[in-house]
Amino acid sequence: MRDGAGARLKYTLGLTSAGLLFLALALGEPHFHDFSEWIFQGQVLAFKLTDAERVAQYGIAPYPVPNSLSLLLLAGLNLIVNPVVAGKVFLLGLVCLWAF
Repeated sequence: MRDGAGARLKYTLGLTSAGLLFLALALGEPHFHDFSEWIFQGQVLAFKLTDAERVAQYGIAPYPVPNSLSLLLLAGLNLIVNPVVAGKVFLLGLVCLWAF
């Protein structure tokens, strides 16, 4: 790939990502199947790390769970921003990873 083509690709990807970020933050919660449940599980896991008594009725499974890396990423984002924004940032990250 020539240098000009690589720079154009990076520029296009950056512009697309910025547009998607704007749309994700401007629109309400996306209505994907199980997405709200993932956000809730990420929030519960974040509370388990910071204030375990608040979510004492929930437990963490001692065995591998599908999409557990996604829940860990969402929990980490929940420590920084509110759950809906964490979900949007997570989805934007998935779209950017898909582009590569």
